[in-house]
Amino acid sequence: MNKDFFTRNGKICPFGIDIAHTWDELGAILAIIYYFKIEAFVEFGVHKGGLSSFLAFHTYLNEDFKYLGIEKKLEDIDPRFLKMASFIHNVTFFHGSVFSRKCTELIRKFINISGKSLIYCDNGDKPMEFLVYSDIIKVGDLLMVHDYPREFNEDNSDFSLLDQIELEYLSETRIVLFERKND
Repeated sequence: MNKDFFTRNGKICPFGIDIAHTWDELGAILAIIYYFKIEAFVEFGVHKGGLSSFLAFHTYLNEDFKYLGIEKKLEDIDPRFLKMASFIHNVTFFHGSVFSRKCTELIRKFINISGKSLIYCDNGDKPMEFLVYSDIIKVGDLLMVHDYPREFNEDNSDFSLLDQIELEYLSETRIVLFERKND
């Protein structure tokens, strides 16, 4: 196997639960958490729970880190993630739509009581997720979107709502990162 296999293969499963990200993307997410000192991570689109399991384990090892995962299709989630989420402190799972009033209020409260937060849009309607949640995050918080430029791009989203952060290690991924610099 060559490096290209690990860069382009969109299905990895380090804990036995599929992650719809490449190794480069997983490394980029962990680097962003570390370098930007993220204290609260909100994931839209838990899907099977592979990335969520990784972040739940990160929460277990880092007491100051909190994770909130949101998924509308409960039947898609691997039961091992739900079991893990039930016993790890600071891991929360919400079953429902990211656009429901209950969910937006939960996220607003979650990030308002947290330090630096990151919302990761990887659900069904990334342009709408970006539009709605770019207004909810605090100054200094980050918003990250997966599947750029295929499902989320300059043609279907207003990138001027937030400041884009360009990082060299994101160039090999399908991830785009933004920060709220002001109100």
